[in-house]
Amino acid sequence: MLRKTLLLSLLCLMLAAKTEAAQFNSGEHAVSLIELYTSEGCSSCPPADRWLSSLKHQKGLWKNFVPAAFHVDYWDYLGWSDKFADKQYSQRQRQYAAENGESTVYTPGVRKNGREWRAWRRAALLDHTSPSLVGNLQLIVDDDGGFSSSFHALDDSQGMLKLTIAVLGLGLESEVSRGENSGKRLSHDFVVLGLTTIASGLPKAEANNLYEWHGRLPKASPAASKYAIAAWVSDGNSLKPIQVVAGEI
Repeated sequence: MLRKTLLLSLLCLMLAAKTEAAQFNSGEHAVSLIELYTSEGCSSCPPADRWLSSLKHQKGLWKNFVPAAFHVDYWDYLGWSDKFADKQYSQRQRQYAAENGESTVYTPGVRKNGREWRAWRRAALLDHTSPSLVGNLQLIVDDDGGFSSSFHALDDSQGMLKLTIAVLGLGLESEVSRGENSGKRLSHDFVVLGLTTIASGLPKAEANNLYEWHGRLPKASPAASKYAIAAWVSDGNSLKPIQVVAGEI
């Protein structure tokens, strides 16, 4: 337990050192959130992991789309415990399925802006700009690991909104010794290493359609060679993102 606590403390210090008052803005056009639900214990997942990693080379990265890999834990029983997996990511996938009337969850599973996206294997480049105007989402990360975020919604019919923040790890690798991928060396990018959601809030009465949140970055584990921060706003009763902002730190 002490070793784990020291590791998390060291990682928080590393993130703070890397995040010297970084500021990110989405712009008013809707940015797409691309979510991959994957597992190192799933033999059909490595091709999807490689596809997600390939998005590093598309020029629309962070500006027009944001990738995030959620490693689920429900395949751990097959013999390999995925060190990137978390039960809350499995629950997130199940909640999506419930919201959309889907009968099951599976890996690899890809969602684009909250909707099932089975055509990801044949997807064209993602560097286009969305025609949809939703408002600007700003994220400022302080040098001590704190953050502030604001969303100026263009739609004055928005109600209570919540903010979700994820720490993403890039350049991660695993030597898998058991399970369906036994003997393989797996590489990952955009892996969600920490996730937190800030409770819903109403817009400030004195500022038209302006929402604000403040807090600290989620604890992230394990350590990565490079990090990015992603944040998105969604309706208080849904996981579907309205606007997304992200960037490397």
